[in-house]
Amino acid sequence: MSIFFNCTDNGKEYRAGMFGGGGLPSLKRVYLDKYGLPHSLREQFINSIDKVYNEFVEVHLGNHLGDNKHAEKLEAKAQGCKGNPFIDTTTWKWFLDMRRKEALELFENDKLQ
Repeated sequence: MSIFFNCTDNGKEYRAGMFGGGGLPSLKRVYLDKYGLPHSLREQFINSIDKVYNEFVEVHLGNHLGDNKHAEKLEAKAQGCKGNPFIDTTTWKWFLDMRRKEALELFENDKLQ
């Protein structure tokens, strides 16, 4: 499940978003087979990315720290950057592009084993 909501920073409203279920280990063939899950979940995963790709997100909440460049943003904040580095309209699509690429590579490599 992906969620979207409004949040505020210094009195200004921003749109936040989180892509639910960005992990890939549960889409490996061995996992799907072990638990009797359909391989079509892989296609559904890619469709889920496509479904939310064009959502406008200014504050991307990652499931894991690397998903939204959290460490780099904390460092920027510590270095005294102007503004709030977590307000970033580029991270959402960067993450979804990265996850799509990783998923497609996994699916391709996994079918060869």
